[in-house]
Amino acid sequence: MLKKVVIAGLAVAVGVAVLAWLSPPLFEWLCYQGKHATQGIEDSIPPEQRIDMLKDKLKGLDANKAKYVDAYAKEAVAVDQLAAEVDKLDKDVAVQWKKIDLMKEGLESQDALIKFDNGNKYPRAQVEKQLGEDFDAAKSAQEALDAKRELLDARKQALAAAKEQISSLDKKRDMMSAELTKMEADLKLVRMREASSGLKIDDNDYAKLESEIKDVNTKILEKQKALDVEGEFKKGPVDPLGEAPAKDNDILKKIDAYKAAKNGTPKTSVADKP
Repeated sequence: MLKKVVIAGLAVAVGVAVLAWLSPPLFEWLCYQGKHATQGIEDSIPPEQRIDMLKDKLKGLDANKAKYVDAYAKEAVAVDQLAAEVDKLDKDVAVQWKKIDLMKEGLESQDALIKFDNGNKYPRAQVEKQLGEDFDAAKSAQEALDAKRELLDARKQALAAAKEQISSLDKKRDMMSAELTKMEADLKLVRMREASSGLKIDDNDYAKLESEIKDVNTKILEKQKALDVEGEFKKGPVDPLGEAPAKDNDILKKIDAYKAAKNGTPKTSVADKP
């Protein structure tokens, strides 16, 4: 049975292709008749039934809204967890920088044996080695913290936008519901006037054509916007304004340069003083 259906479908397709090649005007006439037959079927649906169909679709939107709310709740929990992670990492990085500052101050004293406030004493060479290792670790931790902060800010903004969008769904639904109610009232008036005058005017063709024009215009605007965004974010690999890599390997100067860049205020190291 399926084989027969496939063969019949192929025969129809071949017949249509042959007809389009042998007699283009006849093929266009058949397409024209098919288009208007379909349009006639759509126009034959009473507006009352169309309104009922729209009401059913409007009810279906509530199910979609429930999905959006669940997705928002999951994202909100994830954002809270990320915020807690950022807070913890921020405290850990602050402790790392505090240790670095204490070791740096000890080395700037030029003493051979570095003594700290807690009473512990360490050889200068050991402190210098530890300071270098801790500085590298602190930089990596600071970069990770900065990246997570940016991610947290982005997800917070997206979450706020999603919340606002979900809130607007109720407003849109109420507006559409009110519009359908008004349509029902207007249709009743139309039916009453039709009953009294016997005249019925159908402007569906105008409405459909207007909708198609709007759709095409929207697609053109979307393509224009896509091209604008693509040009805005397109960047090359060459950055003539980028900073040159530092050549000084002295650990004290590296720390001063790094902290000056982070804080925005230059700080002169004792190591640079004559």
